Amino acid sequence: MANDSRLSSAAAWFSYAVEDIKAAKILMEAGQYPIACFHAQQAAEKAFKGLLSATNDIEKGHSVSRLAKTVHELQYDANEPLPSVGKLDRFYIATRYPDALPGSSAKDVFDIDDASDAIRVAEQTVLLLAKWGSDAGIAIPEETMAVLRK
Repeated sequence: MANDSRLSSAAAWFSYAVEDIKAAKILMEAGQYPIACFHAQQAAEKAFKGLLSATNDIEKGHSVSRLAKTVHELQYDANEPLPSVGKLDRFYIATRYPDALPGSSAKDVFDIDDASDAIRVAEQTVLLLAKWGSDAGIAIPEETMAVLRK
């Protein structure tokens, strides 16, 4: 059973995840597709860390795939599989550094379809993890989650 401090910290992770979703949508509307993809990746990462921090130490690193594997090992996803979150890992570095894609720019590689798909996967992931988190005792404010249900 998680203590109050862990549950409070976990809820904060989810709040930050939702803020990243909001930022991703604003950036996509502004045509900033690579950084919108990055914020979508961040939203999923923070939601995973929120769920895991309720009862475990937060894993170091930024791989959404690795965090999903940990959640699977802890049997959170027995009845409801996670969306295909592994695709978000490609947005962590390549969208932010000018030398991450030798010979091309992130603006030339990532487009509106990438941003839209990344945001969709991140939203589905945050909602599902928040449901599991709520079942685990994390008090995620309704106004936080309402952002994703629009």
